[in-house]
Amino acid sequence: MAPYQAFRQYGLPAYYPENKTAVTVDVVLAGICCAIFILALSFIVIIPGMRNRERISYVIRIGISLYIGAAILLANFGQDWETAEIKTKTQYKAFISKEIKASIGVKIGLRSVNVTLKGEPVNQVGEQIDYNERFTWVWDQGRIGFGPFAGEISREFREAQWKGLPYPIIWIAEYFVLDGENIRWGRSYRTAGFFTHLCLWFAFPLWLLTIVLFGIIVRYGAYFLFINGTVLLLANLLFATLRWGPELTIPFKDAVIQFQYGWCFWVTLITGFLCIVLGGLILLLDYYLPAEVATFFGHDVIENYEECFIEEYRQVKPQEGKPPSPSEQNIPSNEGKVRFGIDRGAPPPVPAHRGRGLSHENIELSVPKKATKGAPNRVPPPLPTLPPPGPDDDDIYGDVEYVPALRPKAGHRNVRKPRSALKSSKPAKASTGRRGVRFQPSVPEDEENEQDDQDFYANVPLRNPRPPPIPKKDRGRYRGVDNKGMM
Repeated sequence: MAPYQAFRQYGLPAYYPENKTAVTVDVVLAGICCAIFILALSFIVIIPGMRNRERISYVIRIGISLYIGAAILLANFGQDWETAEIKTKTQYKAFISKEIKASIGVKIGLRSVNVTLKGEPVNQVGEQIDYNERFTWVWDQGRIGFGPFAGEISREFREAQWKGLPYPIIWIAEYFVLDGENIRWGRSYRTAGFFTHLCLWFAFPLWLLTIVLFGIIVRYGAYFLFINGTVLLLANLLFATLRWGPELTIPFKDAVIQFQYGWCFWVTLITGFLCIVLGGLILLLDYYLPAEVATFFGHDVIENYEECFIEEYRQVKPQEGKPPSPSEQNIPSNEGKVRFGIDRGAPPPVPAHRGRGLSHENIELSVPKKATKGAPNRVPPPLPTLPPPGPDDDDIYGDVEYVPALRPKAGHRNVRKPRSALKSSKPAKASTGRRGVRFQPSVPEDEENEQDDQDFYANVPLRNPRPPPIPKKDRGRYRGVDNKGMM
């Protein structure tokens, strides 16, 4: 058994003293940063499968959204709302009269105060001087004293005394423990942190709703983004104003600790102003450029158009060879009917041959007053008109007239007349074909073309040909059949 008793004392297992190390990183903040990094990485993987324009808008939207969410969470759990740091000489511990030279840092968050003591150099008086202690006050003030019903920071302070922590840490923590007269800095920071963290937690679901509403109705998303920025600014205002008593200063031998706002305060302030500016900018752009804003946020503009309505206008007959001017058209004003940055002037005239059988000389395609899903409301562009034939068109078309396509009336037999029956002196009529205007040549009366037309139409069947009559001898076989062969 001798080999198993090596390096043991009194036959007991080996004992190793505790290895005390200072806190190097905040675990909560590290977890939040890791979560934001994973989300950003997952969105970055999708970028190569997008088009160029969609890629740019996607990166901007996702980048700003992740920044706002990360700023809210990091500011809520961060420890740097107020910070201070000095370098001084101070007494180290009880029963040690020799002073040490160290760097002392204090960081105040919404839930606790963090005190750091690091020697310069680290190894002094036979020890490694590197401490980082946190004193928490969430969220009850508790009774006066250090008993079981006292506040959490009071109980942690008494535990630090029993542990024998260095004097600088005990000295700083005592300023947040005492609660009487004007020495109420602990109560002041606890109250300010409580209401500030409520505002930040209220801003977090507003941020989630903003992301959802930007995918549904852009205008409502801008409203919520504006409200989100207002709540963040309110958090800064509450943290800066919910104080009473004199300003907190902690004196040491060679320096005095004076607090200043840390990065959590400034990040919340910048993010609040950014949300307000972006919300107002998106509202203005959605009013004046609705189609571009909808495209930027990935909305399909065509699907969001609603039904159009038609209004009748009267138009003064223009002079020959001169297009009508707006002053010559008796067109009523359309002002006030469209409220989304659309041109409110009178629409241009629509040619008669594109009316599809309507008796309106001039139509307007407009949008209703109500809009859904933040969709842009645009008046459709005017229909194109065909220019009148010029003097040089005779060499190209020859003897071609501008006549409509002939359509037989519904219910008539499909009887086609020869082209010789058309007279060249007959005036042309307007065409209402689906594919636009048709050009049909006018054929002069010529006896040579008549025989060709008859041969052409001889084999054309009728639309509803009648069956031949049934012979008299076979009429008795078919009941219900008359002499004309109809059932």
